[in-house]
Amino acid sequence: MAKPSYSLRWLLGSITFLAIGCGLLIYAREVTASITFAATLLVLFAAIPLSVYRGGRPRAFWFGFALFGLSYLALVCGPWEAPDAYLHVRLRDRLPTMKLLELAHRHLPTKPVIVPANGMGGGMFGQMGMGGMGTGGPITATAPISEWSDFAVVGHSLWTIFIAVLGGGIAAWCQRSSRRETARGGTREASPTDGRRTRSEDDGPCGQP
Repeated sequence: MAKPSYSLRWLLGSITFLAIGCGLLIYAREVTASITFAATLLVLFAAIPLSVYRGGRPRAFWFGFALFGLSYLALVCGPWEAPDAYLHVRLRDRLPTMKLLELAHRHLPTKPVIVPANGMGGGMFGQMGMGGMGTGGPITATAPISEWSDFAVVGHSLWTIFIAVLGGGIAAWCQRSSRRETARGGTREASPTDGRRTRSEDDGPCGQP
């Protein structure tokens, strides 16, 4: 069985992907979320013709890339319900990737936000805030530096690319393993007397050539 091999190019690519992904997640905005999602769709759709017209390992890689990436995107964006449908929970909310994104969003750096208090002494925030107890003035609170909606779009786009690359690597590895097994099977089927002369075919009636 063939062992997966890793090159320096893949290592540098992985580090670059992580660095860019962390930056996009921390500073996720509506514009960056839209651009990231559009770029993800473009790469996935481009993988379809590449998987058809390329040959060998590149063809297997792009086939797995498109299959895994589009499948994950369908799970996230589709109207599928979780097995416990009586709770009206979407399937994407049960995915481990969603749980990881929610955990990461809770640990984002925070920013100060102004929370307006009501006219009855500021309500709960007015009683606890920094705008003065019972004054009804605005108070200062903290919130994650990125909105959850933008953060989720960027996060799922990055997960889509990661899973697509993983699927492409699995497909390329399977294709290479299949070729090696086929080559070994052809070698075993070859006769051990191939290329040798036999007496019945090459020798004369007295055993002489």
